[in-house]
Amino acid sequence: MQPQSAYDLKDLRVAIIDDNPHMLDLGITMLRGLGVGEILPEENGDRALANGTLEEADILVLDWLRQPLPCDEFMGYVRDQEASPNPFIPIILMRGFIQEFHVSNARDMGMTEFLKLPISLSRLYERIVRVIERPRPFIDAPGFFGPDRRRHLDGEHDCGERRQSQPTLVDEMKDSGPNSVFYWAG
Repeated sequence: MQPQSAYDLKDLRVAIIDDNPHMLDLGITMLRGLGVGEILPEENGDRALANGTLEEADILVLDWLRQPLPCDEFMGYVRDQEASPNPFIPIILMRGFIQEFHVSNARDMGMTEFLKLPISLSRLYERIVRVIERPRPFIDAPGFFGPDRRRHLDGEHDCGERRQSQPTLVDEMKDSGPNSVFYWAG
């Protein structure tokens, strides 16, 4: 069952990277079913980097890669402001077997959204919509660059500032894609 799409995704460019050919094909089929205009499939992170896929994509759907470039190294490169062609790209990270520490590690690597396998069309659509409707500000702090790891579901929190050092404001304007907004840190 295809979710009712409030968005016309025909102008969206989604890169999908999965080292399992069957899962890659499934992901491509689902993205087509959602009406994504351009799908940029890659078998692994090395190819994605070599082919310039990150430069072209608005959103990255990424499997928990194992080889030749492990997921943590690949995401480290993607979020590297000096080396990456698109350090602000929203990353929807997929993983099958998960425990709480997997989600924490992915968050600390700079993922934007997490998607537990097996995926469904509606859950994939939900994550894409979340990236579009609720872009998270980017934080540049010692040892971390990426979307704010704090989730503010109600828009407020009362736990006070717990960061050991103030993050740097990131005032980068993306000029294309669904997230044409200012990213900042606070």
